[in-house]
Parts: sequence; structure tokens; C-alpha cells
Amino acid sequence: MLLKNSDLDFSLDNIQIISGAQQGLDLISKALLRQGDHIITESPTYTGAIALFKSRGARILDVQMDTDGPDLDILELNLKQHRPRIIYTIPSFQNPTGGSYSMEKRLAVLELAESYNCYIIEDDYVSDLDFEGRGYKPLKALDKYNRVIFIKSFSKIFMPGLRLGFMIVPSALTENLLTAKHITDISTSGLIQRAFDLYIRKGYWDKHFNFMYKIYKERYEKTTEALNRNLGSSFSFTGPGGGLNLWLGLPYGFPVNTLVKHAADHNIVFAPGRIFYSGSAPQTLNNIRLSFAAVYTEQIEAGIEKLCFLMNRLQNADYTQRNFPIL
Repeated sequence: MLLKNSDLDFSLDNIQIISGAQQGLDLISKALLRQGDHIITESPTYTGAIALFKSRGARILDVQMDTDGPDLDILELNLKQHRPRIIYTIPSFQNPTGGSYSMEKRLAVLELAESYNCYIIEDDYVSDLDFEGRGYKPLKALDKYNRVIFIKSFSKIFMPGLRLGFMIVPSALTENLLTAKHITDISTSGLIQRAFDLYIRKGYWDKHFNFMYKIYKERYEKTTEALNRNLGSSFSFTGPGGGLNLWLGLPYGFPVNTLVKHAADHNIVFAPGRIFYSGSAPQTLNNIRLSFAAVYTEQIEAGIEKLCFLMNRLQNADYTQRNFPIL
């Protein structure tokens, strides 16, 4: 029922229920990756995926994210040189940057995966939170080669403690992924599945989603408006149009560690950009990720004002302990 209005073309035989998106990534890794295999990820990307792929002994190949998606030249170079098994993507409202692939790059990534015999993981965790009507099509909806493993979780919209989601799996991989699932936990709780099915059929899911959509949209607008008013000229951000994160650009060498400590003293928490890199490629230590998912709307303006004040003060100070990357 949740997919009835989607553009996804699939058979029920290709759907696999999982205990959250993280388990989906784990099952794919167990089924497809071996010690020493290469996997391509966006850079920066979701920290949970980095940790999981490393735990399987995979060698991560970073592809820099541009404003409209991955650098296609670097992507093809990695495909050509290393022949990876998997490309891991978050093409809509990416974590952490909030960026999204253009249609041109969505199609190009699919063509490259086919050319180099590679599968794509599409981690579609918040594409529903499209606040500006950008209408991004999932890679899976454009996948004429059956190369995309589509992962969807309900944690971000419904509740984090509900470890429930699903994958749409290419037919060639169904048996291997079912085996990996059976070995891992046999099956996702039947009670939870039946309860959630009833929740959907009764229409409660649609009501809840609309309720949460309005809340998140209001928080997004409040956050972007407050940043536009208070952010100094040395800093930058681009409103992604949806999702749950904003990616702030800081000047080269800005003392992010000091900002973390000063912000925490005012009960302001954010994620330093460095944690979203795999460590296998250089990065500039000049970003932070702001998430508005778990903050009350009425707290946003004062929090952004204080954060921007701290950032401006540190930027203007004669600060000696700046974060210059080691070359």
C-alpha cells in the first residue's frame, strides 16, 4: 500500500522485510562482500555505512560529492581501476550534506553500474520529506538494468525504536540475501509486521506522516531562515529543499573542536563534518552538520542565533589551535 503511488516497478517476490535500514546494509554486505573487496561510497557519507563496510573488511573508495551528485570522472575511474562490487548511494537529501543527485547524474550512475557490472545500494531514508516539491525520482524507478538494491526504513518518520523496513532486491540477488537474513535473525518480528500492516490499512500511517511532514517542514524553514539572518559572511550553506540535515561550510582551518565544546556549554549539539569521511581520502575539516529532527520549533531561532554568535566570535579571534589538515 505504501508503494502504490510510487514509480517503482517491482514484484512482491523481490521485497524483503528487514529490521531497519542498518540491517539491510548488513545483509547486503554479508551476501556480496568478501575481505578485501572494494566498495564505492559518496564522500562524505553516512557514518553507520562506513563502519559496517569496514567491519566486513571492505576497501572503501571515496567519490567526492558535488552540488548535483557524485563526481562522475572519479566514479568511473574507481570503477575502471578497482572493479568494486557495490556503489553505496543516498541520492535524495543525502546524509550528511542534504544534497541530491540531478536527473542527469542519476541516469549516468545507472549506466556506469551496468557498464562495469556493479550493483547500487539506494538508501532512501527521507526522500518523502520533500518540502519544496523537487520531485526526485528514486534510482530504482529509473533502473532498467535491475542494478539497484532499494532500501527503505520507517525509523526517521515513525519512530527510531521501530526497527522495521524493506528492500527491493534484484532477482539475481534474492536467494543470497534471503540466506543472509535467515542466518542473521531468521525473520523480522511477525507481531511487529502485522501490527504495522494494520496501522497502515486503518489509515493511521498517512495521518501520522502528514503530521510529521508539517512539523519537519516548519523546523526546516525556521532553521534556514535563522541561518540566513545570523550566519556570518565567512560561512555558507545551501538549503537542500528537504530531508533532516543542513551542511554548513566553514573557513579553512576553522577550530571546529573548540566550537563543539563552546556550543555544548549552551546545550547546542551538532556533528563535526570529519566523522562523515572514511579516512581513505583527504578532507578539509571545514564542515558541520546541523540536524533539526529532534529539536522543538520554538527553540530553533535562539539556538541558531547563539551558534552563529559563537562561530563569528571564533572566526574573528586570533586563534592559534586551528584545524589545518595534515598534507
